Amino acid sequence: MNNSKYDRLLEIFFRSIRGEDLSIQKLAEEYGVSTKSTSRNINDLKAFFANHRALVGQAELVYSSQT
Repeated sequence: MNNSKYDRLLEIFFRSIRGEDLSIQKLAEEYGVSTKSTSRNINDLKAFFANHRALVGQAELVYSSQT
């Protein structure tokens, strides 16, 4: 699994589309990054959804900040 920021963002995006349970802690461990980096990634994706409603409709990124 490639660990660049953009690859990670896209992977998290597509995992959310598939309905996977997303946990910041588990994602951080899986990608070998800090929970702070993972939180920023999630916030970037949430901002993308908010700014591109024409593309994503009412889609929302659902995640858990818990383990």
